[in-house]
Amino acid sequence: METAHMETAHMETAHMENEDETFLATFLKNIIKHHWGGPQLFYVIHCLSSVGPTPVLDKNSLNAFGKVLKCTIRLHPAILKHAMKMNITKCLTNLYAKEKLSLSDIMEFLPLLDLKRGTEPWKRIVSWIQTAVSTDKGYNGHFGIRRFLQINVSDILQNWAGTGRSFSLERCYSVALIILICHDADLIPVRSPDMSVKVTVSSLIALPLYTLSNVNSRPYLCLKKVDTAIGLLVSLIDVSFVPQSVNSELDQLLKASIDQTASECLIYIRRRIWRKEDTSLEVLDVYITMLTTVMRFSRWELYSSALGSMVEACITYLLARKDTDAKMAHLFSMETLKVVLQYKDKLPKDITEKITKAASSLEIVHDLNIQNSSLDLEQDQAQLRKLSDRYIQSQWYVIGASLALSHHIFNASVLLNICTDAMDVHSGKTVDSLLGCFQLLIKTKMVENVPELLTICWRKMVESQPNETYKRFLEMLFMPIIAETSSCSQVVKTVC
Repeated sequence: METAHMETAHMETAHMENEDETFLATFLKNIIKHHWGGPQLFYVIHCLSSVGPTPVLDKNSLNAFGKVLKCTIRLHPAILKHAMKMNITKCLTNLYAKEKLSLSDIMEFLPLLDLKRGTEPWKRIVSWIQTAVSTDKGYNGHFGIRRFLQINVSDILQNWAGTGRSFSLERCYSVALIILICHDADLIPVRSPDMSVKVTVSSLIALPLYTLSNVNSRPYLCLKKVDTAIGLLVSLIDVSFVPQSVNSELDQLLKASIDQTASECLIYIRRRIWRKEDTSLEVLDVYITMLTTVMRFSRWELYSSALGSMVEACITYLLARKDTDAKMAHLFSMETLKVVLQYKDKLPKDITEKITKAASSLEIVHDLNIQNSSLDLEQDQAQLRKLSDRYIQSQWYVIGASLALSHHIFNASVLLNICTDAMDVHSGKTVDSLLGCFQLLIKTKMVENVPELLTICWRKMVESQPNETYKRFLEMLFMPIIAETSSCSQVVKTVC
């Protein structure tokens, strides 16, 4: 009698749980069908995140959440975006159904959450995947996870890169993200000294490192494969970064990987960028990120020769103004000089002196002519506009940094006129660099009519500008040299 009663109670409980799952699944589908305003969408997702563990999230629901992250919240304020991403993270960990979602589905979705290592959302995902694998050997346990990672790293370096499909930094980032999440979840060690674990972070990194070793002496190596190897390496470095982190075993491994590949990669990038081939913005971003990573983490003596040759090639290219259709080469050259100047304290003076001398002779432009571009992007005006804007931003950064290092080699009156004209044309980060130029020109007493210049800058500030730009303007406004100039007092009163 008691046994029958327990069986009946168990069946009723299972029936109620099934009804809950059906209700939540239907509710989720109906919610995602409609268009929502920012606050309304936040409260809906917040309610969903409060639901206890219920296995209703399938691939379609996950894709719908992905659509929300990619499209719906793009124009919302940053604080609202962050709150939604946190709540969607809770939805994923509370509502996922192990039998309805594969590891590949999860790996493709995680980059949309913009996870930062060491933050609470990251820790939540780590704890969740650790529990999912440990409980009932989900996803075939530790062995299944390690096998999955090995297959995906091999796939993007061989099957993916060797096909006619284009390079995908997003896929590199997805693989790097899942590797480090699994590492933090104690599912995969950095190394295995006794060889008891065959798949480790070290063994996975060895695959792209092998591709990048002696890359410049293998002329028939697939370019997509090399680009993908660089993309995977810089993604691992990017994802692994934690502010004020200790020099862990993982940090040591990744830094050693950069040291090992620094020179070869810079030589390869220099050869690649000036070939008569189209290079996408995505690939160019990977090259610039690799250069930044090398300069940030690697030792100077390991890449000095390669970087010196790259800087000279960029300067020669920009001053010659040849191949006017090769816009990617123009952008890469200017952004390379920008990155080098950002790490000028690590470099010998002869390199920075070459850049500053070139900057004083550079043909300054207000717009990179892209009308006759031969790029595949010529139909995409938004992308072309982005290319031009980035070039202009980097150009003014290079001029501003060079002016700070060697202001005496610039023609002050000519530069001041060009900067003033540029203030009417540009906005955002470019204005920030222009204000930096004005600040240096005033500080070195190379401006005759300071009040007029301040008035021009203030008119620009009246337009919508980022907070960083206002900060730069206020720094300029309250410089001691301006406080000592009585003719500037009226402008200061107007602003304040």
